[in-house]
Amino acid sequence: MKRFIQIIVIILFCFAGFALAGVLWGVDLFFAPQPPGADIPQEILNADVTKTRTGIRYLGQSYAFERDGVSAVYLAGPPEIRGAVMGRFLGEALEKTEAFFFKKNRYYFPNRLVRWMGARYLTIRDSKLITYIPLSIQKEMAGFTTTSQNAFPGLGSFYSRLLQTQRLYESAHRLPADAGMLGAAFGMICHPASGTQMVMGGHLDMPDAEPLDKNKVVVMVAPERGYRYCFIGWAGLFGAFTGMNQAGMGITLVPAHAGRSARLGIPVTLLARQVLAEAGSLEHAVEIIQNAETMQAQSFLIGSGTEDAFWVVEKTPVRTVVRKMRKNYMIATDFFQAAAWQEDAGNQARRQSGPALYRFNRMKEKLRNCDDGFDAEKAVAVLRDRRGEFGSVLGLGNMRAINSLCAVQAVVMDLKQRIIWVSAPPHQIGKFVAFDMDHFSQNKEALHIHQDSFFCMVNIMNILFFNMG
Repeated sequence: MKRFIQIIVIILFCFAGFALAGVLWGVDLFFAPQPPGADIPQEILNADVTKTRTGIRYLGQSYAFERDGVSAVYLAGPPEIRGAVMGRFLGEALEKTEAFFFKKNRYYFPNRLVRWMGARYLTIRDSKLITYIPLSIQKEMAGFTTTSQNAFPGLGSFYSRLLQTQRLYESAHRLPADAGMLGAAFGMICHPASGTQMVMGGHLDMPDAEPLDKNKVVVMVAPERGYRYCFIGWAGLFGAFTGMNQAGMGITLVPAHAGRSARLGIPVTLLARQVLAEAGSLEHAVEIIQNAETMQAQSFLIGSGTEDAFWVVEKTPVRTVVRKMRKNYMIATDFFQAAAWQEDAGNQARRQSGPALYRFNRMKEKLRNCDDGFDAEKAVAVLRDRRGEFGSVLGLGNMRAINSLCAVQAVVMDLKQRIIWVSAPPHQIGKFVAFDMDHFSQNKEALHIHQDSFFCMVNIMNILFFNMG
């Protein structure tokens, strides 16, 4: 009898194994979206990457380089070609980024079966997300999968996983403030004797996410139609957190918490990239944002170097409000500021209980006076500020400070000169590296902004700690 029971148990386990395999096969077959056709020439797929003496690597019309710890790529041609080139240049960087996120995933979900089933659930949940993704981005992702390796085949279709990756910003948005994302951005206009200055700056904080700080990428896109534009993101994430186009339009995202979320919609990073690709005016940018279906509350700080103005678009899945300049600066933090949101419970809770209000007040203090002008170096000084209101000492890493020493991205943009400064690691205390949109490959070393003096102190402390250890 005991032997018979053992045989039955074995048979049941075999059936369970077949059922599990069937789930894997069925989910990927019926729910995983299929990539669009991508005609990629063999010279892109198989050609050797050539390297110049200055360290620039060329592949067709596109190229990549690293400058003072910040990676950059220039992409030209149709979307599928851009994606394939991106895969050749950034495939290894994608593996590092994915490894970081999967390490986080293993921490929150240590059970392997739970992670496996979770991956299938995400495939089903996001099966219709593809309908919100612009076709050009779909083709870029398709090209990317042809030239980069799927480092985690057990998690399903590579293309489907890339699609799910595009909404990571929305997923992190839902985490509590001490584990999720915080952001702040500002735009400043000054009129010194030398001419109008128009500078915007912003940063994105995420605690315990150093790999994202180290692996950010500056991407310059020269599409077949539309504006040339530059944005800052990460390998495998095709959207823009911050960027500027050749028309002098700049955009920065700041997460917010108001209204209800929606299950599906276009990821806001892809929406920001659409603004960069298509908008040449503030009105056009607002129209694009307003007409889009999104999933979470979001502030979009937009500025136009030709219109000499900054606006903030405060958007939820069901409502859009535009704030226009009344002073010579605009600020966007983690809560909506327009009067229309005063009765929103989620927005008021974020304003009253989180660090956003402290950051907002300190940023106002730093931006009040621009009698002597306001250039990129002064903008960087604002982003690096580690003090509280009225200059009070908060202590290192305090989330109430503008610089809480956990930024994964910090960017300053001159909308008149069309120059972007991107923070090199660590966080916002490293060097800010300059990229000229009109001469992207040129090393503008004279324009770089030196590392914070605090950086030297951190290095000394590390050396002493290492020697004592």
